[in-house]
Amino acid sequence: MSNLIDFREYIEEQKNLSFGVELGGTPAVVGSVAREYDFILEAIDVYLEQVKEEHTLNENQQIVLGHLQGSAGQEGCLTLAVSTLANINHCTAVDAIDDSKYFKKIRKAFWSLTRKQEAEVLQAFAEWGLGHD
Repeated sequence: MSNLIDFREYIEEQKNLSFGVELGGTPAVVGSVAREYDFILEAIDVYLEQVKEEHTLNENQQIVLGHLQGSAGQEGCLTLAVSTLANINHCTAVDAIDDSKYFKKIRKAFWSLTRKQEAEVLQAFAEWGLGHD
């Protein structure tokens, strides 16, 4: 995703530079070049907006993701953070072990997720982990 954003910035820069350089063409040619840059930039923006909408997590996904991030911390073990979900998922007696509202909220959110939503949470967690070397 960041490569596409970098590419968009490059195209914007090239568009701006093209207006500062004598192209040796008529105003119609210069206008045509500007329209081509505008078309490319608009296509990138539309695509980025679509991707953003597709990757927006719902409230329950956000709760689970927040738990994973909190469990991993800045330099913690990502695998251990994920294993906390397995413990929450498989332990039907969480109330007896830990009566906190926090774990009840995590468990309820986690149990409400579909397989696809779980995968989206794990993907977001992986992206977060890659950004925290």
